[in-house]
Amino acid sequence: MIKGRKSIFSSILALSMVFSIALTGVSAEEMSVIGKNSSIYYEYLSGETGKTDYELKVLEKEYGDLEEYFNIELPSDVMVANEEYFNATTFTNPTELTIEDPSNLPGYYEGFAEFTGLSIEQLKEIHNTYGELSQHFGVQVDYSKLEQMNGDDVSIYSDGTPSEKMTSEQFRSIKAKLDKGDILVSKDQWFTFVNHGHAAIAVETDSATKYIVQHTGSGKSKKSNFDDYSALYSLRLYYTNTITGKDRRSAADYAANNLTGYSYDALADINSSTYVNCATLVWKALKNKGVKHDTRYIPINQYYTVETVWPKDLVTDSKTTLWSQVNWSGDGNKW
Repeated sequence: MIKGRKSIFSSILALSMVFSIALTGVSAEEMSVIGKNSSIYYEYLSGETGKTDYELKVLEKEYGDLEEYFNIELPSDVMVANEEYFNATTFTNPTELTIEDPSNLPGYYEGFAEFTGLSIEQLKEIHNTYGELSQHFGVQVDYSKLEQMNGDDVSIYSDGTPSEKMTSEQFRSIKAKLDKGDILVSKDQWFTFVNHGHAAIAVETDSATKYIVQHTGSGKSKKSNFDDYSALYSLRLYYTNTITGKDRRSAADYAANNLTGYSYDALADINSSTYVNCATLVWKALKNKGVKHDTRYIPINQYYTVETVWPKDLVTDSKTTLWSQVNWSGDGNKW
């Protein structure tokens, strides 16, 4: 421990008991481990170093072992809690695998490298430590698309036939229903063979031309014309059900005024002031009004864990209610 600082582990342990972390698909036993221990490690180091949780994660990503970086010896209780956390299941809605070991497929690691921005070496280490990558990251995959990989950036397309594409009438209908502050979610967006979907927030809906704020995966986050969505196959509109319409409109204003110009990172941490993915952008907008939509924790290595959001998390979150949909049947809170 840093000399001259009093250990605050006991108080952190007590506080951590009341932290609530929403993770879909995690058992009650695993939820107990995660809920009690996920923040202890960083909270302890924050108290010892004066760094915020996010600052610590940035340092960890850059320099590795924080104990060595700060020359701190952790109390045994903190070390046990941290080990339990990293042994817990922290992904949601895992893909059901039909291939015994997809990591042997040509292009497997290259595809996940393009999607996540991580190196092939990092991904192999993650695979060896935490298991199959689609399950670890909590994404749906179509490994038949490995043969179609061409290194392109994020693109929006669908495997549907032309008859399944959104019709002009369907688009006009859902456009008429679009309200300021609505959350838009589509299944159509793929990156190589990974189907992660897309999300955005409606920010201007009072005129014939309606606008959203989004990040498509290229360039910077920006305000876009909703008419661009007329080419999609699937689309759902949700609203956050824990705040008023006035607050949802205020969240939309926050997105329009503060969440454009961000760079893209598929694994963007919700605390990042530089990067977003499409879903963390929506999360940040609603967080400005006090709403904490569900997040997921994805360990990258022994020392660094990302807290992020996928579009599917906005669908499965009990704090969202389905408002309207096109070509997407079934339960409103199921992907």
